[in-house]
Amino acid sequence: TNAPIDRDVISIDNIKARQVGSAAYVDISVTTPNHLSSSANKAVEERIKNTIMEQEPNVVNANIRASGPDVSCPLLTHTSSEYAEEHPVTDVEEETRQLLLLDPN
Repeated sequence: TNAPIDRDVISIDNIKARQVGSAAYVDISVTTPNHLSSSANKAVEERIKNTIMEQEPNVVNANIRASGPDVSCPLLTHTSSEYAEEHPVTDVEEETRQLLLLDPN
């Protein structure tokens, strides 16, 4: 059908399926609206997976990846270029994690 797989899906970007005997494994990437949070994207992923698993009995696993079209980490895009050149992404993430752990709120 032409019906959207989920009401929060803008587009289906990639579909891969592997057949192993009578079992099928599916990987799908979808684009969601920018305003959805990561937990909302997770809910979209779960809804899509549940729909596929219910409607397709031969699918034994469905891996769904949902993200907005302009996904980027604000901490990484708002750092100075000099800082970004000298510090790998993992350092920025670790520094942020440590700062958050220090904050009692």
